[in-house]
Amino acid sequence: MKILITNDDGIASPNLKLLVEEAIKHFPGDEIIVLAPAEEQSAVSHRINIFGPIYLNEERDIVEGIKTYSINSTPADCVKFAIHSLHYDFDLCLSGINNGLNLGEDIVYSGTVGAALEAAMYHKYSLALSCHFYTTEGFQEGFEMFLKEYHSNPIYKEHLMWNVNFPPNPKGLKYCYQGKNDYQYAYNLGEKEAYYPKAKKGFVVKENEFATDLDCFHQGYVSITPLTYDMTAYDILKKTKPFAKDASK
Repeated sequence: MKILITNDDGIASPNLKLLVEEAIKHFPGDEIIVLAPAEEQSAVSHRINIFGPIYLNEERDIVEGIKTYSINSTPADCVKFAIHSLHYDFDLCLSGINNGLNLGEDIVYSGTVGAALEAAMYHKYSLALSCHFYTTEGFQEGFEMFLKEYHSNPIYKEHLMWNVNFPPNPKGLKYCYQGKNDYQYAYNLGEKEAYYPKAKKGFVVKENEFATDLDCFHQGYVSITPLTYDMTAYDILKKTKPFAKDASK
């Protein structure tokens, strides 16, 4: 199997090195390359570069024997570049370990998720992997738990892309749907008439309810959410069925 590893925190992120080390441990004998943004690309979502030049740099291996590259673009572009320019026909994309959680609406903004979704668009299996800010405590334990499930459960052959968040001291795994963060936003005026965004999370964790990724994570479980790039609201589309014949007129 061929594995592509990327992230949105940039090639210098220590979390990227940890993910490579864990991938080597849990996918022994498989081929791995790293292609990550040259600079941090947090919250760029699924952005790609369609105008400016892209430069490829071969980096010193962040783990000995693992080919490592960077480009001056986004996580989604790293996936596209690996396929179209490096001609690396990977089977699995690991995106992360993100420095910060990707729960609720964070999924929409996440460059980590953007890379995984880009891989899924090419019909490649992909995992978006995230931890709390400034710590990877619990990742190694949780990743081992998750990969046992990943290798043994046939559901992972049926669906391409999964978003996974790792708490410290994980109790176990929980499948869940995307929750909602009630962010409280403000733009504070600073020096030179510049405004600076500030956000405070206002989500509520519901006791004994394991439904959303927020609930699962904050009760100590690795949250696992299947995602797709298809944004169609099928429940609404089904209601338009009687008018389908007239839709093109």
